[in-house]
Amino acid sequence: MLQLKKVSFSYGGTPVLKDFSLTVEDGQAVCLQGESGCGKTTAIRLLLGLEHSLFGVISAPERISAVFQEDRLVENRSVQRNLLAVLPRTRWPDTRHLNALLNSAGLQGMAHRRVAGLSGGQKRRVALLRAVLYDGDALILDEPFNGLDRDSKLRCAQLVQEMFLQKGRPVLVVSHMTEDAVLLHAQTVKMVRQSVEEQ
Repeated sequence: MLQLKKVSFSYGGTPVLKDFSLTVEDGQAVCLQGESGCGKTTAIRLLLGLEHSLFGVISAPERISAVFQEDRLVENRSVQRNLLAVLPRTRWPDTRHLNALLNSAGLQGMAHRRVAGLSGGQKRRVALLRAVLYDGDALILDEPFNGLDRDSKLRCAQLVQEMFLQKGRPVLVVSHMTEDAVLLHAQTVKMVRQSVEEQ
């Protein structure tokens, strides 16, 4: 489960979240939506332990797979090296499994391609595959389907369904696209400044 309970957080004295609560149950997908500056990214950074609040309770698994707004790939390395970078050598998948994962995202034959030579949409899918391969106990996605065509979005949403939701793991996604919530069968939580209202 992912949970923020009555959490407050400020940047430089400016309140971003005030008594904010959110729960994502195991096997559930929740999509955060709202205008810029309402605290969506702050909420996920708190769950990931990248920010710390003095007020409220934060509950999250120790191992969380994440896709950030930026792909955060090593451009001069191959797709395969980028994927394996999140795993100890003892957990590296065999070639057959790795190729099957690439195929599922429409990246067949690209294991040894340098990331610098990929399109934006291909890089986005590599970032998602890296999160899937890390195999965390929860998944947090920040605008995960940016730059993807319809077919690629469907492929990636299916991966998330199979690797996380169907295994009873919580998924939290931040997206300005209603379509992303629909693809993941996610409950939408609309955030406004210092408050939240559910749809």
